[in-house]
Amino acid sequence: MHTHDYIIIGQGLSGTAIAQQLSSQKKSFIIIDALDPNQASRIASGIWNPVTLKRMKLSWLAIEMLPLIQPFYRDAENLFNANFIEPLKVNRLFAAPEETNDWIEKSDQPIFDELINARIQQNKNKYITSKYGFGEVAVSGRIVTETWLDAARNYFKENKIILEETFDFELLKTSAEGVAYKNINAKGIIFCEGMHAAFKNPYFKYIPYSVTKGEVIEIKCPDLNLDKIINSGVFILPLGDDLYKIGATYDWDNHDFEPTETAREELTSKLEKFMTAPYDIVSQSVGVRPTIRDRRPLLGTHPEIPSVHIFNGMGSRGVYMAPYLSEMFTNFLLDGKPMHKEADIARFNKLYSA
Repeated sequence: MHTHDYIIIGQGLSGTAIAQQLSSQKKSFIIIDALDPNQASRIASGIWNPVTLKRMKLSWLAIEMLPLIQPFYRDAENLFNANFIEPLKVNRLFAAPEETNDWIEKSDQPIFDELINARIQQNKNKYITSKYGFGEVAVSGRIVTETWLDAARNYFKENKIILEETFDFELLKTSAEGVAYKNINAKGIIFCEGMHAAFKNPYFKYIPYSVTKGEVIEIKCPDLNLDKIINSGVFILPLGDDLYKIGATYDWDNHDFEPTETAREELTSKLEKFMTAPYDIVSQSVGVRPTIRDRRPLLGTHPEIPSVHIFNGMGSRGVYMAPYLSEMFTNFLLDGKPMHKEADIARFNKLYSA
C-alpha cells in the first residue's frame, strides 16, 4: 500500500493549483487524471483582470485576490520550470460616449485607484473601429494555461505523483478517518474534476450545477498587428505569429464537445463589428465549464464524510481566482481555518439527502 496525505482527482486548473499549494506545505499527494483534450482549463483564454468590464464593477473579492496572482504563478513557473505569464494589457473598446464618460467617472473612485487607467486610449490600429477610444485595465495579464498545465503534468510524471488513468468511483472506500483507492491510502480525497463533477460524481450530485458550453475560434490575421487584448462583446487575444483567439460563447442548453456553426457565426459576427482586417479561421475549440447557479466556486467537505472534499467550479475566471481560493482551501484543509461563506459548499447542505 502507498500512503499519502491526499488523493487529488483531476489535473486541470483547480487540481494543479491545489497540488502546488500542498507541495508548498510539504504534504504528500497523488493525482489521478486521464488527460482530456476538451478540458475547459486547456481551452481557457487565461486572461485575468480585476474588473468586470461589461458592468464596470470590481470582480468578486478582487481586492483580496489581486495581490496573490503574480506571486502564485511566478512560484509555479519556478516549480514547473516553464514560462507562461504574459503581461498583456486588457482594453475595453467603447461603443458609445456614455461608456467613455462612465469609465472616466469610475477612474476617480478610490476603489478603482491604480486598477484602471483614467486616460482614454486612442486607437492607432486602422483595422480596429473605435470612434470613442479604449479604456485600459492597468493591472492585467494572461496565463498560458496549456503551457502551465503541461509543465505541471511533466513535473508530476517525473516525480511519480500522477496516475494517468480514469478514476473509478466504485473502487473508492471512504470513512471518517480517511480513504482507500486500489493500493493507495490517504487522509482525504479532493475532487477537482471540472465539468465531470456535474455528471459523474456521486458524492456531490446534490450541487445545483449550471454547466455552460463555451466555444472559441483561432484566426490567422497577418495585417492586424495587435499587442493587447481587446474586449468588445468578444475578446481578441494575441497568441503570436499573427494568430489570435476570439471568444467566447456561453451555451447553457448543450453540453457536448461538438463545435457548432452557430457559435462560429456568433463569434465572427461580433468580431467583424469592430475588426475589419481579412482573416482565416484556423481552428474552433469547445470546453464545458463547471459553473454554479450562484456563480461562486465549490470549496469544502462533504456534509457526512469528512475525508471527502471538493475544489471546483471556478468558471470563466478560474485563472484569477485560483491563487486566492487554493490558498484559502488549503488553510481550511490543513488548519481548519474558515472559508468565505460564498465559496463554501456548506451553503448547499440543505439540498443534501443521504
